[in-house]
Amino acid sequence: MKIKFLIAILLILTSVGFVYSESYMPHDGVFAYKEVENHTLNGFNFTILSEYKLVYQNTTHMFFEGNNNTLNISVEDNNKTTDDYSTENMTASETTMLGSVEGNFADRNGTYTFSFEDNGKLITVSSKDMTLMMGVIGKD
Repeated sequence: MKIKFLIAILLILTSVGFVYSESYMPHDGVFAYKEVENHTLNGFNFTILSEYKLVYQNTTHMFFEGNNNTLNISVEDNNKTTDDYSTENMTASETTMLGSVEGNFADRNGTYTFSFEDNGKLITVSSKDMTLMMGVIGKD
């Protein structure tokens, strides 16, 4: 009898919890418990944590500061390829995958740089925070 009574009480409490609980739905720029902002550069959208503030932007570059770190993004429309970029500017780079994006990755004394091609444009993201970079690239 006690077990049936306990089960009945648990069922009642569970149903009350469902009725009065609020479901989690991302809205107003909040996703995965972090607030983000969307920024567009040269036709491409990037999702940046809101704790990073835009310090500088022109038609091909954005520079963010926040959380004792910086984030640089460039979208160049000059018909260079990632191979050209790696041989000119990133001598220690290697071709790799970051999420589902193939490109060139380099680690220069703790500053990570990843460049990849998309629709004929060369996109480069650099920061000391690898997790931040992966979120910005955001394909996977």
